[in-house]
Amino acid sequence: MECLNGRRRNAWLLPQRIGGIVKFLTPIVGIIALLLVAASPVPILTIQAGANGNGGIISGDGKTVLYSVVNRIRKVDVASGTEQALPPPPGICDSSPVTIDSISPDGKKLLITCYGGTGYWPSDIFIMNGGGSDAKKLTPESAVVGPGWKKYHYDTAQFSPDGTKISLRRWCADECNDETFTVMVMNSDGSNLHRVAAGAPMGWDASGKGFYVNDEGNYSLPVGSVSYYDLAAKTDKPFKADGVEGERVLGMIGNGFAVDKEVGWVTLYPIVDSKVIGGGTLPIPTKLEQQSKWRDLARISSDKSGSILLLQYGDDEEPQVLQVIKVK
Repeated sequence: MECLNGRRRNAWLLPQRIGGIVKFLTPIVGIIALLLVAASPVPILTIQAGANGNGGIISGDGKTVLYSVVNRIRKVDVASGTEQALPPPPGICDSSPVTIDSISPDGKKLLITCYGGTGYWPSDIFIMNGGGSDAKKLTPESAVVGPGWKKYHYDTAQFSPDGTKISLRRWCADECNDETFTVMVMNSDGSNLHRVAAGAPMGWDASGKGFYVNDEGNYSLPVGSVSYYDLAAKTDKPFKADGVEGERVLGMIGNGFAVDKEVGWVTLYPIVDSKVIGGGTLPIPTKLEQQSKWRDLARISSDKSGSILLLQYGDDEEPQVLQVIKVK
């Protein structure tokens, strides 16, 4: 304590001390402000996919968006916004819808689901070059059990982080032995397709050692219990995911779940040390007004870092809008 004009006052309140404190705090305040600004989404690109859009995905480096309209695939350069129509996969899918499921880590291969011969329902997984050529069917033939129906339907294929394996969902439509939805894994060339667990794959973990499974088989709308499949151990074990289960998972951002939990916003639940930690709200609206109509946020995909996101507004029955944003 010091005495000044007969009054005692704290030494740290003296002008010279205050100046030192301000000088010390200024860069800290600046860093906090920078983090707040960086956390706010920055729109980069908007794509009008139209009424026949089937959604899209973003590449691991965040530079390319691929989306489909009926059976045509379009490639968009994020920086310039220029679009390129890829040639339709030769000899497959005909006029049936195609969805783009995954881009290989090196960007050279695509996984698509073709709805050929089954009407509304997805049917088979194909792999093709990034430019749209050399399409090859990976999933086996399945018996036809009715008009537009096969015994097995395959969808939601995803490359592993190293590109050597593919996870996918098999949906059984007839004589299923009490297992309607099954998680399957195969090599990237289509060999060694085998069952690993009941349910649907939600996404690979960042290490590539395994992936997360929705045990109830629905890969998008409300998630049941979550488990983790370990490739090396060949085990499917419960995964504690408080805040995720029972909610609508929009996708995985980096190594975490993006959940439509709080009305009007997206909540991100990061995975740290094999556990889901407390969710933080991302200021991303779950509804978008386009042409005087509101469209729901249906899906999120991200680049490898989780900082560039592709938002899909609108479902399969209404015009879709794709937005690319930067969140950090």
